[in-house]
Amino acid sequence: MAFVDDENRKGTNKKWLPRDLRPLLLSMQILGVYHSPKKFTYKQNDDGSRQRKAAILQNVWHLTCVVLILSNFVRSLISLWWSELNTSLYAKCIFVAWCMQCALNSVSFYLSIVCKSRLPAFFEFWHTYCNGCCFRSPVALLDRNWVSKISLYTTVIVWVLIMGNVVGTSVQMVTVAPEYRQVTEPWKSDIALIVSLIVFVFASGAWLFPIAFFHVLCKILWQQFNALEESLAISEPSCDKLDFIRRQHTHLCQAVQRADAVFGPVLGITYITNVPLAIFLVYQLIFAGFGLFEFLLTSFWAIMTCITIAVVSFDAAVVNEKAHALKEAVYALEIKDGDLRALQIQSLLLSRLTGPPIGFTAMGFVVVTKELILGVLGAIMTYFTILVQLRSSPSSEEDTMLTTTSSL
Repeated sequence: MAFVDDENRKGTNKKWLPRDLRPLLLSMQILGVYHSPKKFTYKQNDDGSRQRKAAILQNVWHLTCVVLILSNFVRSLISLWWSELNTSLYAKCIFVAWCMQCALNSVSFYLSIVCKSRLPAFFEFWHTYCNGCCFRSPVALLDRNWVSKISLYTTVIVWVLIMGNVVGTSVQMVTVAPEYRQVTEPWKSDIALIVSLIVFVFASGAWLFPIAFFHVLCKILWQQFNALEESLAISEPSCDKLDFIRRQHTHLCQAVQRADAVFGPVLGITYITNVPLAIFLVYQLIFAGFGLFEFLLTSFWAIMTCITIAVVSFDAAVVNEKAHALKEAVYALEIKDGDLRALQIQSLLLSRLTGPPIGFTAMGFVVVTKELILGVLGAIMTYFTILVQLRSSPSSEEDTMLTTTSSL
């Protein structure tokens, strides 16, 4: 049975996550990063045909933006070899890596919505879970107003960052350095510049909004795991309550698993593209000799790249930590002698808490934990050091040759 549309959910007490995230999802729809899954957009009633058309238009708009952003990435690849601009290879690689991240995010999110086992499955599971639990469940205590506020604040921040990125880049391309047209290569005309800057707006949305969606979802999951931990700490639980907590923990872990099918690719793309971006941007800041405005704009990009890595890493690591946070409390439970059922429940819960790590993965390869964050920081520092050494090695060789020649 298809879910009813958002309008028909108004006036009910049921928790419908897309409605609570409306500011965020609406902004993503405008920039072509999201469209409502068909299953949740309409129902078969008198208005079904009108709502079906709206769903088709959303899908077409989303697909059009995906094609535009993907075409922009292909154009940036071509400009690597055909560009006549006197810019360093690092500057070109920075632009290509950013375009690649936007394109991969856009394609990944479109496929997540089209594929019924990914985002539609997560929404369906969350809806069934929230509205199927009794009111003593921690999930029933989820404050919808709090979720809406978090969604609104996050959306406003992302829009400010997108506008800052677009305005800064536009000034850079049009006013400060009109001859520096890497954003339009291999085309040269002013019309190409205008079109490229328009595409740049949509690409910026594909860059930041999936990460914003992930951040909001992680905060919701934090709240749910915290509620479970608090319910266990309030008093010594009975056997039934302990089993209830175990089942709720299992359901939350299943929600994380379904969300990982959507955001796991986004995390992997973020690490693949943003780690080299952070290295190249910091390298350019130190050695490129920019003017004031170029320095400020490049600093903005470098800071945003580092923040992006930090946000996805910290959010995912905290979900992993909170999913296992019950372990110490469950270990400390005092089970009455002869209560075999309570011992079985405790063993089941401990086997889950001490088993394979629970959390978000980077493309399914590795669960993002605090240990992984240290590994990423180490990789950034290592490869940045290598770049600096490669830069200094030619001058060192020249000094060595001069010293050898003078001694002869």
